[in-house]
Amino acid sequence: MESFIRTYQPALPQADLDEIIQGILEASERHKVDPRLITALIAAESGFHRTAVSRKGARGLTQIMPDKINGFDWREARPNIDRGTAYLREMLDRFNSVPLALAAYNAGPTRIARNDEWPRETRFYVSRVLTNYEELLTK
Repeated sequence: MESFIRTYQPALPQADLDEIIQGILEASERHKVDPRLITALIAAESGFHRTAVSRKGARGLTQIMPDKINGFDWREARPNIDRGTAYLREMLDRFNSVPLALAAYNAGPTRIARNDEWPRETRFYVSRVLTNYEELLTK
């Protein structure tokens, strides 16, 4: 996992890297999500930039939306990873499919539940996360 993260953030201080890895492992245990899937999602969402903010306002490592940020600093690795993983777990439970859960994480569960055609961005996102996940599975 460390070498994978370093491909995105080669100059990341070791203490920050350790905090991200610990946050992934804790969230994985708490929410029963493969830590490699969480890592793959973070790579696609923020490239491991803890202060990333999207055009739509999603924030932090897991790019969670402001309505999911209640009472914590979204720039802190562990709570951000925990909230993002909790939401991913909700989507996995709702859709019972990793690709559908990832699509819902990206485009919203209502849009995916309606069986609308996925936006191009969402198709690309799901492909990117799954490619990252496959890479992590082989390491």
